[in-house]
Amino acid sequence: MYSLIIVDLVIFNAVLYLSTTIIYFYKRRVIDIGFILLSIYSFVAIMAIPCHYFLNVLWQRDITFFPFLYLYIVLLLFFRAYLLPTDELCLRIKERNLNKLKLLAVIYIMSSVVVLMLLLPQVFMNIVSGAWNEVRENLYEEGVSIPYYSPIDFLMMNFTNYSSSFMILLFFYFLAYQKVSKTFLFYFGLSILATRFSLALYMSSRGLLVEFILSIIVCFYLFKAKFTNSLLRHIKLLFGVLLFLILLYSFSVTASRFGDETDKLPEEYSQNISLVDYFGQSFLVFNSGVYPMHTYANGKYMFKYLYSIAGEDTSIEQNVLGASYGTGFFTFVGALYIDFGPFFTILCALLFPLFLKKRVTKRVIYLEDMYLYFFFLNLMLMGVFVIGSGVILSIIFAFIMYAYLRCAFYPKKITNVICN
Repeated sequence: MYSLIIVDLVIFNAVLYLSTTIIYFYKRRVIDIGFILLSIYSFVAIMAIPCHYFLNVLWQRDITFFPFLYLYIVLLLFFRAYLLPTDELCLRIKERNLNKLKLLAVIYIMSSVVVLMLLLPQVFMNIVSGAWNEVRENLYEEGVSIPYYSPIDFLMMNFTNYSSSFMILLFFYFLAYQKVSKTFLFYFGLSILATRFSLALYMSSRGLLVEFILSIIVCFYLFKAKFTNSLLRHIKLLFGVLLFLILLYSFSVTASRFGDETDKLPEEYSQNISLVDYFGQSFLVFNSGVYPMHTYANGKYMFKYLYSIAGEDTSIEQNVLGASYGTGFFTFVGALYIDFGPFFTILCALLFPLFLKKRVTKRVIYLEDMYLYFFFLNLMLMGVFVIGSGVILSIIFAFIMYAYLRCAFYPKKITNVICN
């Protein structure tokens, strides 16, 4: 009886998200950013059902009603800025002097060449061996470490990594306004594609490519109104090829990372169920592993690197906090909850969307406004699973890029970099 009640709660949670998505689509009658965002969260909520059925033998979790309700309410509060009509935002973007933007793209292309030279030797070894599970285990034990030989290499690696979301947006901006040569656009797009794939292959990561494909989908819908029919056909064809390659790689990684572990797990655990685990665990882990916390980490999760710089201890003792999320996913709301608790998380959900809405509800939208809007959308899309510890560095870089673009095009208005 108790097990039936738990399953009923998980099903109820899935129905709640699915109903919200259907109602949204019924009212808008269009596939837009809001629909994509709600659909992804609905998909994960639905995947939580088989995740509970098949993995209950691995995760003995006490599922209750209020954590699901809390998470649903907070997510919808955060989503407000993306449930606006977004299909024609690109028509209000003011065109800029492309030379300064092209300079950023050239720096990225040059940086990507250096990064590829650092990554490719190990990438080729990983491909030849096919031992993705071993690669991932080494990363868990030793941490992500990309060899570099000079401070310039280090700067280029970090620039390439932290600017990736902006460069994807910039690529679609160039594509939409068609004022950049096809040759330049080809090399720019190739550099983005090569670095994202190489980093994923280097780390045996599926998440990086999931994030990459979601970023492309979102940018496509943000700029779709500016694309010609001919360009739309070419984009869809290239996207199909890219999606096929990503799926092929993902299945290969899944087979390697989980195919060798069936002797360690219950008999019913298989590669298919490992995917169910990946896509379905985050709501369950938040419910039973994060929500019951009685003490909070005070920023040690999201602000990990700032604590390290200050010489503070960054370890989080889950048993002391009353948490039991282990190494599982728990959504971006879970990250806020771990650091600051339920009330501050709700306060962020109430106030932060107001800042984002201001970026895109103006009569004229600038590229830097669209970038912040897009950057935090990416965090929320991948945040259906989890956001990494130390995410504050990515957020700081996003605001630095915003400030640079503001100053570059308005050098006499530096004092209004953030306010306007």
